[in-house]
Amino acid sequence: MIKGIYALVCIAIGLSTATQAQTINKPRLDSLQNVLAANNKSMGSLAISQNGKVVY
Repeated sequence: MIKGIYALVCIAIGLSTATQAQTINKPRLDSLQNVLAANNKSMGSLAISQNGKVVY
């Protein structure tokens, strides 16, 4: 019984922290992409969307 309650509490905490959004730091992402491209370490593309719209 205690293990079940503990599991539910852990799931609730996990879900509550997973739903918090962060702001997008576009200059820092640009810098990261530039460094990866300069060192031939990037493969593919990156797209970040928010509410169904691409923001980066």
